[in-house]
Amino acid sequence: MAKKEQMPKAAGQSKISPKLIGSGILVVLALGFVAQNRDETKITFYFWDLHLSLWVTLVLMVVVGFLIGYLVRGSREKSKRGS
Repeated sequence: MAKKEQMPKAAGQSKISPKLIGSGILVVLALGFVAQNRDETKITFYFWDLHLSLWVTLVLMVVVGFLIGYLVRGSREKSKRGS
């Protein structure tokens, strides 16, 4: 196999991709969200009463929503393959 030749980098040129920039922006936004939503809130679920930070509660609900979507999508794909 032939090795790929690497192009020489111009002086001062760095390897920053748009994905890296977007990820950095999302991290800054997430940290700002956490910093502004540290107040505790009471969560009542059937017979449990929990006191959690608002940001923890919201992140948990996003994770639960993601898992529900993943499971529903997986079951739909299985039913399509079975048809």
